[in-house]
Amino acid sequence: MTGRLLVTGASGFLGQVIVEQALADKRFSHVIACDRVHSSRTDPKLSQIVCGIDEPALRDAATDVDVIIHLAAMLGGAAEADQTTARRVNLDATLALIDACRPGTRFVFASSLAALGNSTDDRAPVMVYGAHKAMVELAIESATRRGEIDGISLRPGGIVARAVTDASLKSAFLSRLFWAFADGTDITLPVAPNAQTWLASVRNVATNFIHGATASDLGGCRSVTLPMIRCRFDHLVAALRESHPQSNISVKYAPQADIMRLFGQAQDLSFKDAITAGFKADKDLPSLIHDALQFGEIR
Repeated sequence: MTGRLLVTGASGFLGQVIVEQALADKRFSHVIACDRVHSSRTDPKLSQIVCGIDEPALRDAATDVDVIIHLAAMLGGAAEADQTTARRVNLDATLALIDACRPGTRFVFASSLAALGNSTDDRAPVMVYGAHKAMVELAIESATRRGEIDGISLRPGGIVARAVTDASLKSAFLSRLFWAFADGTDITLPVAPNAQTWLASVRNVATNFIHGATASDLGGCRSVTLPMIRCRFDHLVAALRESHPQSNISVKYAPQADIMRLFGQAQDLSFKDAITAGFKADKDLPSLIHDALQFGEIR
């Protein structure tokens, strides 16, 4: 029995799927979902805390659980626009949460490819958001070496397909492309047809986080890039057309330099340590499309 699980950012896109999987998993005796908004979900195994990441209620909860999956964050574009708040939320509050854990707590941190910047496997962030993620990765590695926690940082790529996209997210067009086919809506993409991106379905990423929370042996590397699928946008569009034969939507391309730089280059990545630790990618592109749309509908 893994025991009691605390999930921060539990009402978010990824958080909802993780909570759903955790409630169905007998290894968790109880799930505490923390977010700034109350969820309508009910379950005998579920309790909720409504608070911000920097509030005492969350740190108090951390002292009485066996596992923490920490998703809550101020995301990329918003973090760049308000760097003071980003530091308080993404760095200071996260470090305080780690300090609140009792010894041996499994701490699974949602990092980001932004921690790598343009590197294959080394931390070289180019944005404030990525710098904060990299700092927390280092803190988790250090705390794990000292035996204070049993931590791991997981770096997902483009997680799809969020049904309701936040306009402040520069990556929102990735999910909008999937739902454009499902809803029959024309779309213009801010990338070139031959641009490449890394993708994973929300179901796959949630399953990997549950694995990070429950695996008995995560190995020695405690900051890993989750396995994912690299594809060209024109190939992705073709696969979406094949999976939606009834759809005749128009897909146009209008490349924007900043979006191409962030989401159209798909640098080489190393998944060796993640695969060794038991993490997996989506089976193939058709499976990714199916799971992205099916599980992206969860509210």
